Amino acid sequence: MLTRLLLIIVLTGLPVSPVLAQVSFGATGGNTTTTLVEEQRVLDNLRSAFITQTGNLYVSSDLDAEQQEQARRVIRDAQRNFIQEARLTLNELKGDGVLAADEVTDAIGELRDNYIEQVDRALDAIANGYPPPPVREPGMSGRDYASAMASYTLQTRNDARDWLMVISAIGGGLLLAWFASLGLRRTASALRDRRHRWSAELTEALIGPVYMVLLALALRTGFDWLWIPGIADDWIGRMVNVVWIGALFWFVWRACEVIAQGLAWLIRKTYHAALDDHIVLVVSRALRVIALALFVLFIVNGVMDSDLTGLIAGLGVLGVVLSFLMRGTIENIAASFTIFGDKPFRVGDLVIYEERWGRIEDIGFRSTRFRTLDGHLITIPNSKLVDDAIHNVGARPSIRRRFRIGLTYDTPPEKIEEALSILRELLSDYEGKPENSDAHVVFESYGDYALNLLVQYYYEPASYWKALEFDTELNLEIKRRFADADIAFAFPTQTLHLHDPDGAFADNAERQPSSEGMASDEQATTNESEAA
Repeated sequence: MLTRLLLIIVLTGLPVSPVLAQVSFGATGGNTTTTLVEEQRVLDNLRSAFITQTGNLYVSSDLDAEQQEQARRVIRDAQRNFIQEARLTLNELKGDGVLAADEVTDAIGELRDNYIEQVDRALDAIANGYPPPPVREPGMSGRDYASAMASYTLQTRNDARDWLMVISAIGGGLLLAWFASLGLRRTASALRDRRHRWSAELTEALIGPVYMVLLALALRTGFDWLWIPGIADDWIGRMVNVVWIGALFWFVWRACEVIAQGLAWLIRKTYHAALDDHIVLVVSRALRVIALALFVLFIVNGVMDSDLTGLIAGLGVLGVVLSFLMRGTIENIAASFTIFGDKPFRVGDLVIYEERWGRIEDIGFRSTRFRTLDGHLITIPNSKLVDDAIHNVGARPSIRRRFRIGLTYDTPPEKIEEALSILRELLSDYEGKPENSDAHVVFESYGDYALNLLVQYYYEPASYWKALEFDTELNLEIKRRFADADIAFAFPTQTLHLHDPDGAFADNAERQPSSEGMASDEQATTNESEAA
């Protein structure tokens, strides 16, 4: 059984942070050679190294005789507490009687750094005429030490003048941020009045981030007037860095849409290619994803002091695993690029999908949202959407109307020609008439009970309700003009022939209205009445 502790440690004479190392030269079994050192020798070496480091701090301090005596008391107390806590730490670490070099290096090294920092703060306070800050005694809880340090920071070390400077700096920063925001808003308004839309949007995107940066700068300037313990000051600096990085991310996030629109404009101008609004939306989202990833990397690297190499390597392995687990999602993303390239529909288009009428609300990387006319929202995976047939009603250039007007059989040819002339006149030039799409009015056929006139014309834009409003005006005008010309509409009739006893036929023609109406409209799309 080991009666001596296996160690482990040699303290080099570095002035600030001596290095702990393991010394090997003897043999204790197998092929491993180590040195057995008594625990007391380890503590003696720790005490010697600690005295050397604190002595260097003492020598470098500019203290008078009274301050030197106070500093020596602080160093002696810190030395005593350090050795006492180091002994407790070694007792906790030895466990089965063996001290591992890496465990001792980490534990004792961190403990030593904490005490050296306490001595450094105390010497700085003494040199500036303040009492030394509280020292964490062995066995003292973290809450008690934090409470004592907070009381010292707020009441002893920082006086009223310091707090007044803090309030002045923060107030001045808020005032400056308000003026900067006001100036940016007025600049954006002036740019928008001059129709510099992109410049105005970029300027508006700066308002919030600039306010954040100026406020963070005011806080940093104000806190510089205060004495703050090292770890707290370090965290305040990190938080200010987070605010600055967050402000930059906020600006980039808001500017992504403007950047995407600028890229789309450049592509249209350079390559004369047509880019739809949903392409701009997708590019904007992609830029925001990249910005978010960079923001996370900046936070991890600059604020949390983490190693990016391991993080990136881990993300690479994670990406390979996710590529297998998220195969369906990847297929949907690939299908989204097919939709963006082929452009079978756009956001806002009226479409028919699986016999449902509705409008496209959003085209995403994974799915497309489709709002039916009765208000239901349907989410369709892009991989399914590219394989199914979609009728894009919204892509039609115009709306066609095709209907028939029936005239009675006793209408003379002159009246038929007049009816055709009236219809052709009404449709020769009207609001909403497409170019190169003339109306057609012909005497089509002899029907069962009417002389059928066929009418066909087109209306643009392809807005269903606007087309119906024009149809209403046209129908009323046809009714008025036919009534003025004494042209009668036909309606379904039947003629009964009665046989009398003398063998003669007596005509008793009785016209009976039918519930079918006088005419029927054939729209270009059968269910278009649902397109409200």
